[in-house]
Parts: sequence; structure tokens; C-alpha cells
Amino acid sequence: MSIRKTDAGSHDSQHDTPEQIRAEIAEVRADLGDTVEALAAKTDVKARAKDAADQAKAKVADSVNSGAKAVQAKADQVAVKVRETHLPEKASRVKSRIQSQVRARPIPFAVAAGAVIVLAAAIVARRRGR
Repeated sequence: MSIRKTDAGSHDSQHDTPEQIRAEIAEVRADLGDTVEALAAKTDVKARAKDAADQAKAKVADSVNSGAKAVQAKADQVAVKVRETHLPEKASRVKSRIQSQVRARPIPFAVAAGAVIVLAAAIVARRRGR
């Protein structure tokens, strides 16, 4: 017994051939398979959590990189200002020490900057009720 929807929404079983019925069954099966795959992807908590973690990791890495560049740029600006103002010898030594620490180990400074950015974003998101 064949059931086929017509334009009016009623079913017409007089004009269906076995080939048409098989084709319709194959189409419905394909649509159902796509729907099942979409639902399975939505319920795959482990994969969704991994994707979210990967995105967060990439965002933090970008923040760390931009933070490191910002720290280096600021250190360079301070160095230029110090040279221009002819500070006493002690201030010049402090400036050199800070520059050498940032250049020797930029990662901790960048991580700290990234952590501040992530913390600020979390606070803003929490205040907005997300």
C-alpha cells in the first residue's frame, strides 16, 4: 500500500509505482540519517567540550601573544623615554633590569597579561548573566 503526499497534503496511492515508493523510502532514510547525525553531534558532550576547550585555548594563546607584544612595546617606549629624560644612573639600571627580565622571559609577563584579560572577560560575562 503506497502513501504519497500530494500538493493539498492528502495522500494519493493510485499513481505510485514500486520504483517511486523505493525512491521515496531512500529519500526519507537519507533525511532521517542526516537528522540522527545532527542530533548525535549535539548530544556528544565530550566532543563539544573538547571543541570549547580548543577554542578557549586558542583565544588564550592569542591573548598571551598580544600581551607579550604589548609588554615589549611598553618596555621599548619606557626605554626611549628614559634615554630622552637622562635619568640618574640608578633609574637607568632599573630600566635595564626590567628590560632584560622581559626580554629574557617574556612568557610569564605575557601569561600574566593573558590571565588578566581572561579574568576580566569572565567578570564581564558573569555580570551580563551569561
